[in-house]
Amino acid sequence: MGGSGRMSVSDGSRDEAGVKLPGLSFVFPMYNEIGNIETCVAEALRVGRLVTDDLEIVVVDDASTDGCGALADSLALKHPELKVIHNERNRKLGGTLRTGLRRRRGTGCCISTAICRSGWTIR
Repeated sequence: MGGSGRMSVSDGSRDEAGVKLPGLSFVFPMYNEIGNIETCVAEALRVGRLVTDDLEIVVVDDASTDGCGALADSLALKHPELKVIHNERNRKLGGTLRTGLRRRRGTGCCISTAICRSGWTIR
């Protein structure tokens, strides 16, 4: 990790000892994010695969009305790393985050809202 406390993924994504992370979960709370979900999942897959062999992406659909949950389900059929949880009623950001955090399995965790329109920069 070096002095900065950040891991660099541009050099093959391994820490200074050449070891990948033991497990990583991305948690995305989503409410009416149909325009963002595919990018978020794709970027989490791209970045996550660089830093771990044990990747999980948890999408928590907070009772969306725009088809976001159905799209997440279809993405999960293509990507076994993706787990989709559906709230029966809107639980707002705090409740949705708690649900995702409780259901994740990774030892490491990255939490983000679903606004991934321009991609991520990881250093």
